[in-house]
Amino acid sequence: MRPASASAPRENVFRGRVLSIVSDPVISEIRIIADVGVLTALVSNRSLGALGVVEGDEVEVAFRSASVALARCLPGIPTYFHASPGQS
Repeated sequence: MRPASASAPRENVFRGRVLSIVSDPVISEIRIIADVGVLTALVSNRSLGALGVVEGDEVEVAFRSASVALARCLPGIPTYFHASPGQS
């Protein structure tokens, strides 16, 4: 299964490392250092738990005109953010 963000243009995808995660009862703010600078993603705690992202993890951040997606990068496991639409 391909994440919805796989259709994001390549220039809207950044790889980086999680600097910090600050959570309240509902939402988490994730700060990521990437080549372009520090990015901040807001995700629900439920989504953060499902991703299993923790401080120090390598992640990819994808932007689309209406949304942002975050994926945990695991060594040796390819991601699909850079796949062309319809491919996995």
